[in-house]
Amino acid sequence: MKDLRERERVIQRKDVPGNPISYTTKVEEMSVKEFREQGYLQELNRRFLHPLGLALEVDKGEDGEEKFSKIWDYRKDKDGIVFPFKETLQFDFYQKAKKINREIKSKAKWRRKRLGFFVQPIAYEGPKYKLKDKKDGDDGSDGDSQKSD
Repeated sequence: MKDLRERERVIQRKDVPGNPISYTTKVEEMSVKEFREQGYLQELNRRFLHPLGLALEVDKGEDGEEKFSKIWDYRKDKDGIVFPFKETLQFDFYQKAKKINREIKSKAKWRRKRLGFFVQPIAYEGPKYKLKDKKDGDDGSDGDSQKSD
């Protein structure tokens, strides 16, 4: 049996009308340290987890290797979680957010062209999708599914 890191995966996109895609890519890995240093952890927390009252934490082990350690859970707090204001003023914080914004715009353009969407829809109903079960006026879209900032 092959190790997951060595396995290749084949993805076939036949559920997107007029846009079937079949390609093979090698599964690569990124260290937790690089994930944090490049801004992915910051932006995952800031854009997705914090508004939901959650946060992913990274700690250094005794061997010095960074690892995902726990998920903070403040879902009962209506405000969710926010970074300390002083931290958001740091130039490094801004640079990481800017880098991730650029990467998202680039990926969004490509994915919309190739796949017909940026964020994979749950139920595909054409160019604009909506969840079947609407509650509180929410259509389930993330605001990024059709255009990038």
